[in-house]
Amino acid sequence: MTQHTIYDRFFARSLELMATADTSGFFQHLNPAWTQVLGYSLEELKSRPFLDFVHPDDIAATNQEVAKVFGGAEVFHFENRYRRKDGSYCWLAWSGGVSLEDNMIFCCARDISVQKRLAEEKEQALSALGRFQALADSTSDFVGMFSADYRMTYVNPAGLRMIGREDALPAELPLLALHPQDHQQRILSEVIPTVRSQSSWNGDTWLAHASGHLIPVSQVMVALRSKDGQIEGFGTVMRDLSAIESYKQTQEELLRQQTMLREMIQAMATPIIPLTERIVVMPLIGSMDATRAEDFLTAALEGAESRRARVVIIDITGMKHVDTSVGATLVRAALALRLIGAEVVLTGIRAEIARTLVSLGVDLPVNTRSNLQSGIAYALSISGEVLLSPSGRAQK
Repeated sequence: MTQHTIYDRFFARSLELMATADTSGFFQHLNPAWTQVLGYSLEELKSRPFLDFVHPDDIAATNQEVAKVFGGAEVFHFENRYRRKDGSYCWLAWSGGVSLEDNMIFCCARDISVQKRLAEEKEQALSALGRFQALADSTSDFVGMFSADYRMTYVNPAGLRMIGREDALPAELPLLALHPQDHQQRILSEVIPTVRSQSSWNGDTWLAHASGHLIPVSQVMVALRSKDGQIEGFGTVMRDLSAIESYKQTQEELLRQQTMLREMIQAMATPIIPLTERIVVMPLIGSMDATRAEDFLTAALEGAESRRARVVIIDITGMKHVDTSVGATLVRAALALRLIGAEVVLTGIRAEIARTLVSLGVDLPVNTRSNLQSGIAYALSISGEVLLSPSGRAQK
């Protein structure tokens, strides 16, 4: 076996991408590893300038390296991206030099795509960790991280201040020591097992301050897992509830205010309910002030115009009080609706409301009915329409 044959076998079987290239920018010799990495046949790789396979963003840097090599310099490490046959790119790390007697570059490359991806993931993880620490350091809540055996690995400044241990090191604060002694058993028997099985737990707990007093906190604890799902540690966030005066009373008051707000919104709503293509009903509920009067008038005009209503039934059965301002609003609405071709029917006129309107001297230029049912019947009679049942048949 000749030495030349040995070199040929070494060239053919090398896992590294080995190549020679001429001054015109074409590959001359390539080993089979190129096909394995890039997917092209060796003939395809030789048929085009090697720069055609380089990522557009890396062409300028590649040209500079090629010029250096042809100038006599040796390249020990240069990275660029090469296009695979499927259109994706891989990272190659190059080394090589020029053979002056052959006027060709002798080089080899190694696919470092996996290493680049791992390095990028590590950089992203470090960046995310940095952002997490910046966020944790600036929050007013207790933020801590523990190892799988419950040793503290990180605690933010607010957490140390919360327990009165500003100068303590994380290793000096095991998880159980943060809580009062009679509460530690709950951590071991309830909290940790829940986190292990469900990945998170939240509830109200207590922190032990360095001075001895207890701090009520709302706590969230989560499992920190590795890529294969193994628990590597725990993270926790605790919010001091003692700073909230009368916490439960505040929550109840907030709920009461939300209920009142919903009732106010419902009372102030002015819905427009279509009965037929030409008849709509506007029920008025609650009380009327100047702002609501304007809203009602606007809604009535816009609703009647958009639906081309011939009859607008205004039902005041749900009105708590009817006074001069309410009467004036109804008169304005009737006159305005008449100008756009709609007739107004006022329903829900109870005896006490009728007496009030008479005593106030309010002259309503509208048809009135005592209840909504009779108002609907009247509206149907003048419009010539019928109500449809849910099945689509006319109701008798």
